[in-house]
Amino acid sequence: MNCPECGAQQKKKAESHCRCGYKFIFYPETASGMTDTKFLALLRQADGSGRFYFTFPQLYTAWCRQGAKEKRSLLQKRLAGIGAVLLALSVLCSALFGWLGGLLPLILLLIPWILLRQYHRQAPPALGTMKKLVKQWQAGNGGGDEMLLLRPSLHEPPSDFPEKDLFDYGVERIIFVERPLLVDLLVRNGFHADLKALIFSQDGYPKYLVPQVQHILKENKSLPIYLLHDAGEAGMAMSRKMNLAGRTVIDLGLRPEQLKKIHLLSALQLHRKRYKAPLDILPWPVLAAICGEAVYAKSSLSQILDQWNTAEQRKSFLSTVRDTINNKKTDR
Repeated sequence: MNCPECGAQQKKKAESHCRCGYKFIFYPETASGMTDTKFLALLRQADGSGRFYFTFPQLYTAWCRQGAKEKRSLLQKRLAGIGAVLLALSVLCSALFGWLGGLLPLILLLIPWILLRQYHRQAPPALGTMKKLVKQWQAGNGGGDEMLLLRPSLHEPPSDFPEKDLFDYGVERIIFVERPLLVDLLVRNGFHADLKALIFSQDGYPKYLVPQVQHILKENKSLPIYLLHDAGEAGMAMSRKMNLAGRTVIDLGLRPEQLKKIHLLSALQLHRKRYKAPLDILPWPVLAAICGEAVYAKSSLSQILDQWNTAEQRKSFLSTVRDTINNKKTDR
């Protein structure tokens, strides 16, 4: 394995430090194939090289996608090698024994088919394994990555945000989310200011916003309200639990059938869980682009995803994602 600091190759497995002084945290033999360099690459993929905050599900998505990419590359190399050998063998047998002799290599073409079936049957990495790796990284790295959000922390008004008053941007909509950590993810990435939205969880987090939420709802009866939730029964039941009668309510939340349309999540094999997954399983740039478009269009995520089915619309979407990655500035 390579040192992430100086790039030197670690030759002795027993050594815990590189010559440059870097202390290794992971060893492939005991960490499910994980190395420090690979883990750092996953962190940088999840946070856009330090541009935005992310959650554990988004880190897990990055790991699954990276693992699927490596397996696919290995499979392609194996299939190419086996195909070349079988083709040469078929030509040789045909020349020596006639067309009957060429049947044997053709029968052996079942080998690539078996490899393909094994590839499609391989389950994604275990969620519990990634949790252990994160804990190991935190223990060996003095707390881990500051951009990784593991628990709600906005119990007090954030003092490190650029606006002096949290409401200077002007509230034009309220977004209720299913879980408190989604508040942190959206707010710390500036989603609230970009969309001029007050973001609040269904169970009353953060508490310091309760008076503002009550005041705004009382003063502005026409203020649009959006629901943002996971793909599951609990999230889809949000509108029934909340007393929002007489108001314009738009459900932005994910639904299991919508996850089938998102190709970038194919590595997670969500069909194994009947497409039930947390909202933040989507990489932040994708989540921000989809939700932002849905809010401005006052539409559901399902309608937005349907609109992006054509090649031209997918190209426009990818351009939006790239702009989000390149232009978004995060105050660290």
